[in-house]
Amino acid sequence: MDRVEWFWSFPLLARRTLAVAFVLVAVPLTALILLRRPRIARNSYVPRLAIGGVIGLAALCVMGWLLGNVFQVFGDVTLSQRVIGWAGCAGAVIGFAITASLTRGHPGTHWWHHGLTVLAVAAAVFMGAVGINREYAFFLTPKGVADYGRSTAYPTLSVPAYDSIQEVDLSTGWSAPADMPATGTFSRVTIPATVSGFKARQAMVYLPPAALVTDPPQLPVIIALSGQPGTTVDMFISGGLLDIVEAYQSTHDGLAPIVVSADQLGSPDDNPMCADSDLGENETYLVTDVLDWIHGTLPVDTDAAHTALIGFSQGGTCVTQLGFGHPDVFGNLVPISPEEVPTMGDDTVDAAFHGDEAAYQAIQPLTRLAAHGPYQDLYADFYVGEDDADYVPATSTLSAAATAQNVHVTTTLSPGTAHDYYTVQFAVTSSFPQLISRFGLPA
Repeated sequence: MDRVEWFWSFPLLARRTLAVAFVLVAVPLTALILLRRPRIARNSYVPRLAIGGVIGLAALCVMGWLLGNVFQVFGDVTLSQRVIGWAGCAGAVIGFAITASLTRGHPGTHWWHHGLTVLAVAAAVFMGAVGINREYAFFLTPKGVADYGRSTAYPTLSVPAYDSIQEVDLSTGWSAPADMPATGTFSRVTIPATVSGFKARQAMVYLPPAALVTDPPQLPVIIALSGQPGTTVDMFISGGLLDIVEAYQSTHDGLAPIVVSADQLGSPDDNPMCADSDLGENETYLVTDVLDWIHGTLPVDTDAAHTALIGFSQGGTCVTQLGFGHPDVFGNLVPISPEEVPTMGDDTVDAAFHGDEAAYQAIQPLTRLAAHGPYQDLYADFYVGEDDADYVPATSTLSAAATAQNVHVTTTLSPGTAHDYYTVQFAVTSSFPQLISRFGLPA
């Protein structure tokens, strides 16, 4: 592995990354303390720095609390005390360093004093980012940070010209041809919004090796939905789904589910609630346009029993809405930390339905359960972080209601996790063997 590859693959969630961040903060701060100008007494200088640090800590804590929990600029997720604490730690270092620079800010101050301040501020931002990222487990490597939001970081989907698509028993009836690739492909594609007109971003598609030959078998399909804010890459990379399907195919003759991460948001911060409303024909896009494209383009089994929906947070809510509303299409649901109802806040009904409360009620998971139940052969595997105080009650309510409507339900708490991608990674890893079994793939 060369140095460039080593850097791009460096594990951001590792403890050594946090240790590096602490060292990068400690070095310039120590220098700022030790290299004070002689005319400034230590018993005057250090208290000034401490006051600056306290002001910086308070400012960043208050700012984080206001942005995350009052104005909710990050969606409906409440920022935890630890996340706000990491912001406060970064603020304390910044306040400390700026105070040191201002204390020296008179004629004759050496240029490197200000240079140390810049280094300390940069290190503080890095430390805060590393700490917050460790709380959510969103970015796994520097490459993930660099590629985030850049669809051009991935190749455009290339689908083979299929001669025929075989209907075979995947557990026993498939033999990999000699010319089959050793690895699958992960690429981007624009799924046309032919019926809905919904303005979606590009989808991400995983094709296992068995889908890259001219005579592939019919394969099961998983449709993955990110949280909000989010992108179509998130479930694959942050959620670990890409590694899991690729690892599975490598020991099963190139067989694995095809995975399509479709865009249910339109942009990272939008929430059209997986509904047909004034915000766009979002449900029609996902249920009609996306599925029509998948069925018409990829070698998939169209049976609901071999089709799964998996999603996190807002995407998990969508899984319950679409799954409970369209059991003829989706036979397997994996809602991860779903909300009880889709929501944009206090103005949801006015913004999306012109004030029509009945129209809003009609898109809610509990309403759809009552309208379409009792079900036959619908599976729902619920997951939620055991420390996710805001979403555990919603998951419990939905799972109980689904059980009452004859849905085959499992509910699993992710140990020691909250509303984060640690929970997603746990859910994806835990649910995959169950999906494989229902899909009829080799165990």
